[in-house]
Amino acid sequence: MKIDIQPIISGIADHIDIGCDIETPAEAAPDDVEFTSAAHVSGRLSGDVRNMMLKCGIEIGYRTRCARCFCDVEGTFETEIFKPVALKGALDNEEDDEYLIAEKAALDLFVPVTDAIILNFPMRVLCRDDCRGLCPKCGRDLNDGDCGCDTREIDPRLEVLRQLLVKNDDGKDGSDNN
Repeated sequence: MKIDIQPIISGIADHIDIGCDIETPAEAAPDDVEFTSAAHVSGRLSGDVRNMMLKCGIEIGYRTRCARCFCDVEGTFETEIFKPVALKGALDNEEDDEYLIAEKAALDLFVPVTDAIILNFPMRVLCRDDCRGLCPKCGRDLNDGDCGCDTREIDPRLEVLRQLLVKNDDGKDGSDNN
């Protein structure tokens, strides 16, 4: 999606309101995440020809699985872009990622919107903040209640001490070398 910035360049306007939808390619989604809608972009490009600033919010629907309990999760991811904009040829180093570069009085939002989604989407999505996950012994979803498994783990380095404390029916220690 290209935004015509000629009104700011010519001094007719000091801002341009932005509201558009941008289709995000499937490759932009992290592993096991499917975007369920286009990215909705809303915001404003403001300033003058020497000092333009883009500030916009991005919302995109997604579907994935919880990182702890593997249940289905659907939601809306929100992020924003807040970057200065310069005309092509106005900067000494246009490879600098600090600025967005407008060419021929148009600012293409596809790359900055896609980059913002890729860079800011969480690495792990949870179904809820207090998700308890799955039982490591039986695999039951602990959000549905406790499973009753003994989850105490004995440090294998202390197993020898545990055997010394365990007495069998004959009053001997738990070791087999008697």
